[in-house]
Parts: sequence; C-alpha cells; structure tokens
Amino acid sequence: LALHNYHETHRCFPPGSIVTSSSCPPAGSARRGATWTILILPFLDDVPRYNNFNFEGTFAGIANESAHTNESEQIRPNSKFQCPTDPNAATGEPNTNYRGVQGGGGESEAFCSTGTASNRRLFYKNGMLFINSNVKMRDVIDGTSNTFLVGESRWWFAVGQNSPYGTYFTWASSTRNAGGSSHVNVVASATDPINAPLVDYFPSDGPYTNHPAGIGAV
Repeated sequence: LALHNYHETHRCFPPGSIVTSSSCPPAGSARRGATWTILILPFLDDVPRYNNFNFEGTFAGIANESAHTNESEQIRPNSKFQCPTDPNAATGEPNTNYRGVQGGGGESEAFCSTGTASNRRLFYKNGMLFINSNVKMRDVIDGTSNTFLVGESRWWFAVGQNSPYGTYFTWASSTRNAGGSSHVNVVASATDPINAPLVDYFPSDGPYTNHPAGIGAV
C-alpha cells in the first residue's frame, strides 16, 4: 500500500536505489543515494524517521564500510521491514526481510553481472525496483496483479548472519559499488526458483523465506 501511495503522489514507483552512475556495475566514485525502503517511509506513517536522513549526504552500502553521513540512521532498526517468522529479525537488529524485485531471467538477460560463477551478483532492469528505476503503472504491461513488486528474503541481512567479514546489510543499505563485489542490497532478482537450495555465496537471485508454504510477495 505504501508503494502504491508513493506512486499516487510521485506518478511513479520509487527507484530501487539511487546511484549517480549509468555504468554497470556502478562506478566506484559514484555517489550513492537513498533506497526504496527509505523513500516510502512517509507512506508508512514514519515522517519523523524520513526526516532524520540527510538526502544531500552520503549513504553506506554496507555497515562498517566507511564513514557516511547517513550510516548511523541506516543501521538503526526498523521493525516495519522485519517478518515476525524470521528468528534473525530480533528486536534491536537492523535487518530487512523485504526486497524489491529488480527483474530476472537468465544471466544473459541481466543488465550486467559481477563476481564469479560461484559468487555472482546480477543487475537487472526489467522489473519494478532497480537502480535509478522510474517505473510507472502504465509500464506494467502484465498488470500489477500479475507482477511481483516486493518479495521476502531470509538471507544475509542480520548482523553476523552469513557475514565473515564483519560487515552486514540493513533495511536501508544503499548500493555497494565496489567492482566485482558490487550489488544492490534491498532488491533481488527472479533467477533461481522460489525457495531453491542456496547454491552460491551471495543469494540475491531469488526469494527465500522461513514460511513452510513458500514465498511471501506483493
């Protein structure tokens, strides 16, 4: 509902993540902006939290990455983005269980990919929420009732979960522009089947949930 209300106000859905770069992966020097999870806060009745962000400042791609203007707010928990069934989504954790759908298909259909075959990061722009996206209702040719906008994920987002490097992603983490390690943290692609076994190190390729019945999506 918040995403649809955003569209009603701005005449488009929010970008999955804002980056001042048209290259793929984004140039390392590119300035990273807010994500869809931050931009919809006013439509989640959370204007005070939205106003805490400095949109002229810098946003962190991963926590503990380096000093950024908004990192202290990005790592502050927000329960609106946590699923009650996720045991890692505990009070005090800044994780998210919800990721925008950036598109999908085979690797050859990706806008670009980084990493290796066993550690791939795929960037798509044939979905609803991707880097610098500006998707409008009229662009959804299959109809919004037949198109995934957001999916649920249990992977990678809790502090220390699957993170041997001491860094982690939060509900508000921006794009990480770091060459072969680049990825968009709050979107995912429909590449692997729903709830498929994890076969690579960075599971950004499909929705994975703790629900035994399968995926949660809108």
